[in-house]
Amino acid sequence: MHVKHIFYVLLISAIFLGCLGSKTQVSPAPYMGYLKVGENTTFKYSGKSVKIDFTSENDYSVFTIEVDGTEKVLKVKKDSEGKAISDTISGLHIVIKPVEWEERNGQLVPIYEKSWNSSEVYFEIWR
Repeated sequence: MHVKHIFYVLLISAIFLGCLGSKTQVSPAPYMGYLKVGENTTFKYSGKSVKIDFTSENDYSVFTIEVDGTEKVLKVKKDSEGKAISDTISGLHIVIKPVEWEERNGQLVPIYEKSWNSSEVYFEIWR
């Protein structure tokens, strides 16, 4: 009986010490938001400074994205399909989708990827 107790104590100790030694790194939750034409947003995500600027230029929606000083410009024709655009900048992934709001049962509901001829977008950034 005594040997059995020692075995269990050693087994539990090994499991506990093994759990203490493991370091699992968890990515932060994506940063999400909405922008209207002419707006910009600046925020910190995963230790990086991020700025997104949404403008309209003739027949294009233009997104200027800056991550820690690295700038990238994404353009999409307003008459193109409403599919999301995406890219990776300085190790951060970004997805931008056009959004329109429809009233349903007295509440505004977002409709994504309907048309790029929209004055508002939804974005997500993650690592």
